[in-house]
Amino acid sequence: MLTEITLKDWKSFDQQVVTLGPVTLLVGANASGKSNLLDALRFLQGIGLGLPIADVLQGRWEGGREVWPGIRGGAPEAARAGKSTFTLQSGWRIEGSDLRHTIACRTEPEPAVVMESLQFAKSGAYLFDTHVFDTHAAPLVDEAGPGPSGALRVALRGETHGGLVKAVYSSAQSLLRQIQPEPRANRAVMKAVLALRKALAAMAFLEIRPSRMRSYVPQTALALGENGENISAVLFRYCQDEEQKQTLLDWISDLCAPPIVDIAFGETDFKDVLLALVEKGNIRISARSVSDGTLRFLGELTALITAEKGAVLMMEEIESGLHPARASLLVEVLESVTRGGVRQVIATTHSPLVLHALSREALGNAIVFGRHADELSTRIKRLADLPHFAEVLERRGIEHLFTTKWLERAL
Repeated sequence: MLTEITLKDWKSFDQQVVTLGPVTLLVGANASGKSNLLDALRFLQGIGLGLPIADVLQGRWEGGREVWPGIRGGAPEAARAGKSTFTLQSGWRIEGSDLRHTIACRTEPEPAVVMESLQFAKSGAYLFDTHVFDTHAAPLVDEAGPGPSGALRVALRGETHGGLVKAVYSSAQSLLRQIQPEPRANRAVMKAVLALRKALAAMAFLEIRPSRMRSYVPQTALALGENGENISAVLFRYCQDEEQKQTLLDWISDLCAPPIVDIAFGETDFKDVLLALVEKGNIRISARSVSDGTLRFLGELTALITAEKGAVLMMEEIESGLHPARASLLVEVLESVTRGGVRQVIATTHSPLVLHALSREALGNAIVFGRHADELSTRIKRLADLPHFAEVLERRGIEHLFTTKWLERAL
């Protein structure tokens, strides 16, 4: 699970620390910085997939097809105005171990890594002797940073206590995707690198588009897709288990009127499938006719229940297309599938009803964003950390915090 991220000179942030829970909702006015945080998470996803820094920022095309969309604004707008470097530091809890990864990149003359490190955490403190690797370890002080040819030297944790092993990699790409087993390097190096590499690659940004979900797709399509385009194939396999299918039906039936009693699938001779929702009286409604709001909810639900263990799912405006009376159902799904840290959801919302339906813990973990007229950078804080938040919430309710701009003033 991603437990914390520090953003320094990233887009509208000067230096802010964000603490994250199993469900973290991002709230604030338009252009306050919510999407900038999601962009930072997408950057981490990109380096976890092994893309060069330039491609992570600018986008990547192969065979005339976009395979990675890049970051909004590309390299020229990745760093805060007037800056040419940014730093992202993320804290992770993976299989009982706490890791902290730090990466600093320049955006000009060409995007490149200028500093990167990975550490183990001990008793809540980050100590020098817990480094897994570090491009700026003391023995490299005269060689730190990219060389003229783009080479980046790194010190890896050695077999002996305090020992280091030097290696050279490229500054064009995160070291997480380059480091290989080195002679005399501690075995914990590769274990930690592979664990974090897997966690980053498992991050998923969902932008469910009902228009992409209304067609037959091959049964063999394994991934849902960022737009939910392969939902019919994913649910076709998921529903082979009758217990799983019934759980899915229970969620959908609470959403729809009239209730849904079954999920069926149309199949072609070429093993393509298209889902259909079945109402009472055996009335089948294919995905071609299902409402946008229902398809969007079904896409988000499918992503949540089929995501692999430890996955971090990111979404914008999760209430979009959902009837206000069903906000509590959405929240129930979110908190149910993330309980125990099995999965994690980070999403934006503009709905007081969604926040009202959150448990007290999840509401306290929500993060408010704001930008003051006389400041260029974004301010952020957990709702639970705002002065007098609990008192005002108890007396006035969550709607008051929004309609009176109390949240912005409290920042």
